[in-house]
Amino acid sequence: MRLLDWNIVAKKRRILVTGVARWWGALLVQRLVEDPDVAEVIGIDVREPRYDLGRADYLKLDIRHSLIGKLVRSVGIDTVVHTLTRIDSFDMDPSRAHEMNVIGTLNLIAGCAGADSPVRR
Repeated sequence: MRLLDWNIVAKKRRILVTGVARWWGALLVQRLVEDPDVAEVIGIDVREPRYDLGRADYLKLDIRHSLIGKLVRSVGIDTVVHTLTRIDSFDMDPSRAHEMNVIGTLNLIAGCAGADSPVRR
């Protein structure tokens, strides 16, 4: 009997990370691109990253935009890590903070949902 090497058999992951302009998102991307089980990492944010994202791709994209679902499906994203939060939202207009933190997150979830979505994590 021959044992399978699941690292070879398993499909490599395609990961979308939000909030890559900030330290936490960029640090996560830096670690993910070094993982041999990861085929591709795409980072999104409305601001340019201040930190090196390694071999990851960066897209200037707002999580409140409907393009999220199209991106997920066209690239075959199977894992999404949402690091974007507005921790300084107490200094913001409350309706804008709600739009970023709640509405944006709901739009991200909606873009990843559905029977035709490749997202599994």
